[in-house]
Amino acid sequence: MLTGPVMLPGPYSLLLLLFFALTYVLGVTCPTCKDTIQGCHGGADCPLLKTVGANRAAILAAAGGALSLVALVPERILAFFTRPSLETLASLVARTGRGAAPYDFSGKDPSDIVAAVFDGTTSFVEAAPVLLKMQKDSSDEGAKANVMAALSLLTTYDKVHKAPNTARTHGVYLFLWAKVSQYVMTSQGKVVATVSTGSGSSLEGSGSAKGSASLSHPKYDFQFFEMLNWFNLLLHVTGVNDTCVTAPFLDDVVYRPMRKQNYSWMMAYELLIVYLTYVECSELSTINLGTIYNTGGRQRS
Repeated sequence: MLTGPVMLPGPYSLLLLLFFALTYVLGVTCPTCKDTIQGCHGGADCPLLKTVGANRAAILAAAGGALSLVALVPERILAFFTRPSLETLASLVARTGRGAAPYDFSGKDPSDIVAAVFDGTTSFVEAAPVLLKMQKDSSDEGAKANVMAALSLLTTYDKVHKAPNTARTHGVYLFLWAKVSQYVMTSQGKVVATVSTGSGSSLEGSGSAKGSASLSHPKYDFQFFEMLNWFNLLLHVTGVNDTCVTAPFLDDVVYRPMRKQNYSWMMAYELLIVYLTYVECSELSTINLGTIYNTGGRQRS
């Protein structure tokens, strides 16, 4: 009687593995998500294709459109990306899409201007004179009342939320990294740094600011690597950047310096933040995650 494991001859083992592999593939309804998303019926309606595509379309439109992460990331991550956070993310992309140009008030009604202040596209200081001029130039009492209501609302908002004097100066990458760092460090002791949104303000605030975020620095290498993992994924599923762009960028800035130049993970982390900040602060449209490494004088080898 056999008491140990039964070992099949080499060729038979390969055939058996091939049989099980084919059985699994044939039994999968959706070849994209591999039936890991409940309710997915496969094809183009798979959330990994349909929702990511919709997010990418909203990002490309640069109009602050709605984003969704439902079924794209685990629930534990989803909890850190509330609707206000996703709205902030979309508005930051919209602001970046317009470059450094100031908000165009022409043709905007008071409700449009209020919405622009709320999402950080412009500021109360920039909006107030425009609204006052609209109120002065209007001969319609109803229109004047709408302008005054907008001014009253923005005045209250400015006091409660301590709105910045200028629109956000840091954008989508640092905001997304801050949210990821919050997730990784939330259950551990964290060192917090401010992610600036303009003169004298921050994304952190008192917790009441819309879509607030603070940069939580990793204390250990595994925390940094977990942040990199989620950062790469979230850039892809939100449509901000394709992983085919971000993976080489992270290899150039983080992994290769550690492997070939003996950078510590702390040095690689600081270098990453420098690169992300440079991309967001650059006024050149040609500077992005796909070009920044070589633009900075470093060549892939």
